[in-house]
Amino acid sequence: MDITLSSDALDLSFHPAEQTNLLAIGLISGKVQLINYDAYLAAASSSQDLPVKKPDKAKGEGRKSKSQLKKDRKRARQANWLKEQKASQDSKSNINNHDRDKVSDDNSDTDSDDDQNQGSSKSKLGQGSSRLIVTSGDGSLSSIDLRTSGPTSFEQSQDQEDELLSITSLRSNSKLVVGTQLGILSLWNPSRGLLDHVDRVPGHPASVDTLVTLDDQTVLTGSSDGLVRVVQILPSKLLGVIASHDGLPVERMKRKHNVLATIGHSNSVKFTDLTPLLEEEDDDQNDAEEYQGE
Repeated sequence: MDITLSSDALDLSFHPAEQTNLLAIGLISGKVQLINYDAYLAAASSSQDLPVKKPDKAKGEGRKSKSQLKKDRKRARQANWLKEQKASQDSKSNINNHDRDKVSDDNSDTDSDDDQNQGSSKSKLGQGSSRLIVTSGDGSLSSIDLRTSGPTSFEQSQDQEDELLSITSLRSNSKLVVGTQLGILSLWNPSRGLLDHVDRVPGHPASVDTLVTLDDQTVLTGSSDGLVRVVQILPSKLLGVIASHDGLPVERMKRKHNVLATIGHSNSVKFTDLTPLLEEEDDDQNDAEEYQGE
């Protein structure tokens, strides 16, 4: 289901309340459009919105990204909250740490880290929610301790020789999955340090610009070829395609329960029902429990 917006979308966020079905979308016009998706939930419950499709190499897998669609928009990046603090990324490669209890008259930031040589791309709270893990266009992964300052509060990986564009976590933040410009998913183990990745999952024909966790071993990937894929991690396997943006890059994805919202280089937001995937996961778990009980 697609919903038309008043202008092109830059970012999106679900309402945090469990029973509130609202999606806020930041637009390039400077406005925030609020969408109530109750009608979509009602339609999805009566019929499957979009089934998982097997990958079709003849149609979508070999499609290249469109360089003319790349844009240089100055905007604040994804923000993560840590108790009374907020960390934000901007287009000038700065990581800003804001304390809501220490807001000065001039609204200045409490701290800043500009060691990211190229523009920071995405961030994720790490183990214990005390460290912010940041991907960067310079090919490195950085870890920033939000509770302390000084040389020990910052850790940076080796150059991965590829732009790191997106990040998500698995297994209670014990594993990190990072999407790259070359279409490879790199896997990281924070308990071993962030000097280098521990494994790589190839397979995407274009860059992986956004990632969302589905379960402990599965992620959803949004690529610049316009496809949203379901990818199993270790053992790695492409499970299928669940959404298409008709060749336009998938720039942002957010999930709330069984609803996935995605935006691309257009003035619309796409809703995808994840119920079939989640039900299949529950069936597999039940089968495993029954097998162990025999």
